[in-house]
Amino acid sequence: CQDYDIECFNISIEEFENAMMHLGAEGVGKNFFVYKFHNLDISLPRKETKTGKGHKGFHVMLASGEREASRRRDFTINALMYDIEKEQILDFWSGLEDLRQKHVKVVDEKSFAEDSLRVLRAMQFAARLGFKVEKKSCNLCQNISLKDLPKERIFLEFEKMFKGTHLHHGLYYLFALGIAKKLFNEEIDQKTFISWSKELQRAQLYFQDALRPYYFLFIARKYLKTDIEQVLKIVGAPKCYHKK
Repeated sequence: CQDYDIECFNISIEEFENAMMHLGAEGVGKNFFVYKFHNLDISLPRKETKTGKGHKGFHVMLASGEREASRRRDFTINALMYDIEKEQILDFWSGLEDLRQKHVKVVDEKSFAEDSLRVLRAMQFAARLGFKVEKKSCNLCQNISLKDLPKERIFLEFEKMFKGTHLHHGLYYLFALGIAKKLFNEEIDQKTFISWSKELQRAQLYFQDALRPYYFLFIARKYLKTDIEQVLKIVGAPKCYHKK
């Protein structure tokens, strides 16, 4: 794991900030009570309310407990917590069962819909883990607009998908979640999906790790009606993608 999130409970804001100063942690979002220390993200538990457009249009408040704090997470498998003092897993939303079933399932429909980036996260989780997006969560994603997302945020999620080891899962949810339709005005028929999916699965056996981020788009050129340069522009891909 390269990403550790630590939430500190039963401490005041002043005590927390003094502790972070003593530790030498760097504030990366003081309004959000988040600090960075090496590869640790340390924060106070919080809840968010949508107040404006975009990923910054949130009002942030302290959460009163673990369950309330975990409700703001996108998927149940991401809402799992580990109590360091009691040495036990806190599972308020059946995340362990979804992990066993290999399901990507929304925690809270209201808070999920307030951050449209989470639709793309569902796609890249499927591509990386080989998980299925639960049907109700899939329907929710289909009805969320992506118009408020800046290109740099879109690309970060697409790049995670491109690096996934289950690209045919990513392909499926690119269309099943309505992402391709919303971003590229692309839809797919069953015959084309099967051909594209099979080619991805065959080709993936021979992928070179250094070139892994580029294979999905290279193969996509055969199946998309939209010019691949236009696709790269829409997702905000850097110049290295155009060169490949």
